[in-house]
Amino acid sequence: MDVKLDRVVVLVKDFERSLSFYRDMLGLPLTRSWDRPDSKGALFGVGDSAIEILWVPGGKNNEACDFKLPFSKIHINLQVDDVDGCYSDLKKRGAPITEEPEDTFWGARLFRLNDPDGVHIVFLKWLT
Repeated sequence: MDVKLDRVVVLVKDFERSLSFYRDMLGLPLTRSWDRPDSKGALFGVGDSAIEILWVPGGKNNEACDFKLPFSKIHINLQVDDVDGCYSDLKKRGAPITEEPEDTFWGARLFRLNDPDGVHIVFLKWLT
């Protein structure tokens, strides 16, 4: 069975702030967006996959969207060709970087940042 990541869905508190973060700060291409009475959403192309941000208006949130603690966190791993170049570019843009570039014992060079809702995003390149 061939399994590929289709998308990662990130439930957001502030749609416009998150849209700006993924589109403008990270520079991901916006491939689709919608604004319906029951939700706002956007898809960003990431290689053969996508990141979807989804906002559900107050009063219509289900348990997965209510942001009450404990709120399940996700990590998004993004492969890049040049970790240090990507880091420098994002740092210049004022990205909320949480960990500087480092080589890991498990064979990757990476750095980390958080999106506006605290989702951990890892930029990495495999060294092996």
